[in-house]
Amino acid sequence: MMAESPCGRRLRCRKGQPSDSPSLAAQERRSGHVPNTIVIFEDDAFLLDAYQLKLSSNNEWNAITFSDGESAVARIKDAQPDVVVLDLLMPKKSGIEILREMQADPQTKSIPVIVATNLGQRDIVNEALALGAKDYFIKSETKISEILQAAKKYL
Repeated sequence: MMAESPCGRRLRCRKGQPSDSPSLAAQERRSGHVPNTIVIFEDDAFLLDAYQLKLSSNNEWNAITFSDGESAVARIKDAQPDVVVLDLLMPKKSGIEILREMQADPQTKSIPVIVATNLGQRDIVNEALALGAKDYFIKSETKISEILQAAKKYL
């Protein structure tokens, strides 16, 4: 596990090689993109811990988590993730605003986004899907493992 970074918590989970392996570090430097990277925006500390526990137990993700939407698109560009899990009810910037910004930016437009929120109103679901969300889950009705299973479709 890595220490907390200035802009969010970071957890490395990889199958096969430890995170400090020279060959892995060399691969990351060469490609500029870490395979199986997931960025999670979730303001509930309990759920963030649950995501990290689940991700650390399956050893196949490089997970980067954030508890607010501030500078979201810049953070996503920095991380170059394979998939984003996004709560719509975030402090400082809503998930809908983040989706709009991602769609407007050529560097983030093609990154798959899975919405995991407690907002289930049909108009909000439709708006998120129209803004490019690939999947939409109601957190209170969905296990974290189901959300992560959906994320695997985009690897």
